[in-house]
Amino acid sequence: MKKGFLCLSILFIIISFTTAQPGSNKNITCKQAMELIQKHNQDADFIILDVRTPEEFKIEHIENAILIDYRSGDFKDKINQLDKKKTYLVYCRGGGRSAGAIEIMKDLDFISLYHLYEGMEIWKNEGYKTVSE
Repeated sequence: MKKGFLCLSILFIIISFTTAQPGSNKNITCKQAMELIQKHNQDADFIILDVRTPEEFKIEHIENAILIDYRSGDFKDKINQLDKKKTYLVYCRGGGRSAGAIEIMKDLDFISLYHLYEGMEIWKNEGYKTVSE
């Protein structure tokens, strides 16, 4: 009985340490992203981050998004200048570049990250609003 309790205690401690790491993120759908955007409307600590190219961004993007091109040579430097304590919703066209951006941000100790894994293509197909420049 004591060995079982000890094993459970050790397992609980291990799980606690592995789940409370900085840089954790959550993959979310377009619907969940829209709910998150609406929840954080006018919240200066919530940033929508588009990691596509400037050309893609000009054509259309999620309203109030900022652009940092994942393929630019100074992407990591630009990301590192952002406030790591803020909450970020990161997206690209199909989820690949944004997944890479999320990994870089986790490595740089960003605290609160949401990954719109379905990407801009699904966002548009589901009828969510976009804006252009």
